[in-house]
Amino acid sequence: MLQQRDGLRQGLLKRGFLALAVVAVLGMGAASAGAAVVVRARCTVRPAPRPVVVVRPAPRPAVVVTVRPRPVHRVWVPGHWVRRPGHRVAWVPGHWRRI
Repeated sequence: MLQQRDGLRQGLLKRGFLALAVVAVLGMGAASAGAAVVVRARCTVRPAPRPVVVVRPAPRPAVVVTVRPRPVHRVWVPGHWVRRPGHRVAWVPGHWRRI
């Protein structure tokens, strides 16, 4: 949606500059013929839209677990919180992974 709006804005700017250039060229031609030409142009500059920021609640603290000594050729993968459908939060326990 934002890209479409930017593309539309750029298209309008290009058409506006093109029209201004045509008027300027015609004006120079008329001025060289001895006629007076007045060119007025209006350009509106608007600030860029502000980005949307979505703030979610802070994640819950990690669950503290006691881990037995490291088995041979294994690495500990720590547990973490995951969001489930319906905005539920579940703890995924840590585990040893073979390396």
